[in-house]
Amino acid sequence: MKGKLQLTDSEEIVMKCIWDIGDDMCLSQIMEYTKKYGKNWKSQTVSTFLSKLVLKNFIEPYRKGRYFHYKVLITEKEYKIEKLRHYLKFWNEDDMKVFAEDLSSILSKEQKTLLIKKVKENS
Repeated sequence: MKGKLQLTDSEEIVMKCIWDIGDDMCLSQIMEYTKKYGKNWKSQTVSTFLSKLVLKNFIEPYRKGRYFHYKVLITEKEYKIEKLRHYLKFWNEDDMKVFAEDLSSILSKEQKTLLIKKVKENS
């Protein structure tokens, strides 16, 4: 997934809508769903973002009747993991201690407890 990580904020919103909806959605469904994220884009705007997502190999278009539908090529989990790797490497120079300090500063006590539990389970 290297090189595919960089999405604009708008592309990321469209991709999040696609992940939320799932495979086999069309432009009108995606346009409607972007309202959940405070966007009321016109079809041409969403079409432009979809074209960019196709070029970046996040989705694949196919025709179903009169309309194009889209198949997901990169899962939301894959994208989130790659974003976290990038964050760790770029902002924290691969220093897990600094990353953990940053993360700790935004987590509630309950979230910290859950995170510690998950780390122990996966060790």
